[in-house]
Amino acid sequence: MTFTVGLTGASAAAKAWSRSVREARGHVIDTDEIAHELTRPGGEAIEAIRVAFGPSSIGADGALDRDRMRKLVFGDAAARKASKGSCIP
Repeated sequence: MTFTVGLTGASAAAKAWSRSVREARGHVIDTDEIAHELTRPGGEAIEAIRVAFGPSSIGADGALDRDRMRKLVFGDAAARKASKGSCIP
């Protein structure tokens, strides 16, 4: 029997559960890892983020400035709406 489980958040319980699935030779798709890959320097989402949120949304290292984006998105309803996928192609 095959089934799919969606798990959100990065809690200790979620990490432990994911580790258990991997140890049982299950397949885990870690969307947090994917998000970090897309927003690293040169990542595929960087230019779309720069266009949607401005150059200050990208840190000196070329990666998403997560702290700035967190403050923007949680402090600005319009930015929060834009962060729900409309800025990513």
